[in-house]
Amino acid sequence: MRHRRRSTLLSMAGLMALNACAPGDSQPIPPNVARAIDATFADMDRPDVPGASVAVIRDGRLSFSKGYGSAQLEHRVPITSRTVFHVASVSKQFTAMAVTLLAAEGALGLDDRVQEHLPWVPELGRPVTVRQMIHHTSGIRDQWELLGIAGWRLDDVITTEHVKTLMRRQEGLNFEPNSEYLYSNMGYTLLAQVAETLGGSTFPTFAAERIFRPLGMERTHFHDDHQMIVPGRAYSYAPTGSGEFEKSVLSYANAGATSLFTTAEDLALWLDNFRHQRVGGSAVMAQMQNRGVLNNGDTIPYAHGLSMGEYRGLSTVGHGGADAGFRTAVTWFPEVNVGIVVLTNVSNGNPQGRLFHVADAVIGDGFPEPLDTGDEESATEQSPPFALSAEVMDRATGRFRTTFGITVGVEREGDRLLLRVPDSPPSRMNPRSANEFHISDLDLRARFRADWSGFTLLTPDGEEVGSGDRLPDVVPGETVLEGYVGTYYSPELDALYHIGVEDGFLIAQHVRHGDIRLEAVLPDEFVSERWFLGTVRFRRNASGTVDGFQVTGGRVRDLRFVRLASSLPSRVGPG
Repeated sequence: MRHRRRSTLLSMAGLMALNACAPGDSQPIPPNVARAIDATFADMDRPDVPGASVAVIRDGRLSFSKGYGSAQLEHRVPITSRTVFHVASVSKQFTAMAVTLLAAEGALGLDDRVQEHLPWVPELGRPVTVRQMIHHTSGIRDQWELLGIAGWRLDDVITTEHVKTLMRRQEGLNFEPNSEYLYSNMGYTLLAQVAETLGGSTFPTFAAERIFRPLGMERTHFHDDHQMIVPGRAYSYAPTGSGEFEKSVLSYANAGATSLFTTAEDLALWLDNFRHQRVGGSAVMAQMQNRGVLNNGDTIPYAHGLSMGEYRGLSTVGHGGADAGFRTAVTWFPEVNVGIVVLTNVSNGNPQGRLFHVADAVIGDGFPEPLDTGDEESATEQSPPFALSAEVMDRATGRFRTTFGITVGVEREGDRLLLRVPDSPPSRMNPRSANEFHISDLDLRARFRADWSGFTLLTPDGEEVGSGDRLPDVVPGETVLEGYVGTYYSPELDALYHIGVEDGFLIAQHVRHGDIRLEAVLPDEFVSERWFLGTVRFRRNASGTVDGFQVTGGRVRDLRFVRLASSLPSRVGPG
C-alpha cells in the first residue's frame, strides 16, 4: 500500500461515555466513502474466505462499521462489526493503561524496579524499571523466542504460569537497560502481573472494571482461559498457496502482551477515549502518549503500548498485532478526531495497509499531504517494470544477516528472485531498477549496495527500517564439524540440544522440534532454518575445545548453552 509510516455497575463517567459514542448513535458517512471502503475489502467480501471487521469513529460518532468474509470457514459464519477477534499486540495499550492508571493513583512509580512489585523476578545484573518495560527498553528477552528455543510450538497451550516459570530462570538481559529499543513481549506479561499484584483482583478483572465497562466495551475481555467458550468469535487461517486455507491454531492462556478478545466497534469506543478522556483523564491519556527516551537522549517512537507516527502529514497513535492467522491494526488521528479499526483473521490480511486506504477515503482532503500515487505498486508479479540480467540475479543471490537478528536468503528461481525468511513462504522480489527490488509480501523495498555486499530495507516512501549484510560462503570440513558434536544444555530454559553431523551439515536435534540444519557462515558460527534459533555461535575454552554455544536471534541475545560431558553419537537421524 502507499505512503505509510512504519470485563459491576457502570460509573457515571462510563454512562457519559456511552451517551457520547454508543455504537447505535451513528452518523453515516457519504455513500461514495462507503463504496471506497467496500472496494478496499472487495477481495474478502465472500463467504468462503476469511475476512475483516472494520469500524470508523469520528467526533464521537460511529460513522461506519461492517464485516467482510467468514469468521469460521467450516460453517461459513459471516463476520460483522461485532465479531470477537483475538487482537494480539493491540492488547498492549490496555496493559499499559492499567499500569498508568495505577501509577496516577500512587500505587506505584513508573521508575520503580520491577522486583519491588514482583519479587519473584530474578536479579538480572542491572536494575529494570516499570517504565523501561512499557517502552521495550528493558533488555528483557522475548517470551516467544525463549519458548521456541526451549521446545514450545506457538500453537501449544501457553499459560501465564508457563511464561512466569521461564522468567524465573533467566540470568541476564539482552542489553544495558534503556540503552536500546527492542520489542519484548515478556515485559508486557510482567506488566500485567504488576497490575494484578497492585490492582486487588486478577488482571482481566481489573481491566474490565477500570477500562472496558466504563467505556461500554461490552464484548471485550482478556482471554486467559483457552477452554473458555466465546460466543460470536472468529477463528484464524492462513493461505496454503493453492487458493485454499488452513487453520492457524491459537491456544494462548496468558494475558498482557496479547490475548485481548474484542470487536471493531468496542475498539472504536476505546480510540474515542483519546478525545473525551473520560477514562483516565487528560493527565493519564497524555502519559499514555509519552515516548520513551534512551540513555543517550534519543527519543523512540514507542509510548505506552502505542506506536506514535505520522501518515500524510497527520499524527497517528496506534498499534498492530499478529498471532496465528490474526492480523490487526488500530489508529487514532488526533488532529481530526478520527479512529479506525481493521481486524482480520487471515495471515496475509494486511490490516495496516487497508486501514490507511480507509483513512484516505474517510479523511480525504483533511490530510495536509497529497496521496502518493507513485509507481510503487507497478512492481507486480504480472508486469515487472525492469528486466534483470542473469548476471545481476547471480550477484544478488546469497545469505544476509539482517539488523532484525535473523539470516535471510536471496535465491534465484528461473528468471526471478525470491527472498527466503525462516519458517515463512518465499517472497518474490520484483525488480524496480538494476539494484532495487519490491518485496511484495512485506511491502518493503530492498536496495542493494553498489558492490552487492548487502542491502538496505526501506518502506514504500523511502524510510529506512533495516539492512542486511552479505555472509561469506563457508564450507567447513567433516573433521571441523566433528569438533562441535555433543549435547548442550541451557540452565535458563532447562532445554537440551544434541549437535550431530549429517550429509556435511551440523544438525541441532531437539526432542520436540526434531532436526534443524545449521549452515556455517563464519568460523564457529552457524545459522538455522528456524525463526527461533537464529544464530548459533560456538564458544571455545583456553585449550581451543568447544565448551558451549550462544543463541542470538531477533529478540534474544547471547542465550547460553553449556556442553555436557556425555553426548549422543555424532550422526543423528534415521539409521
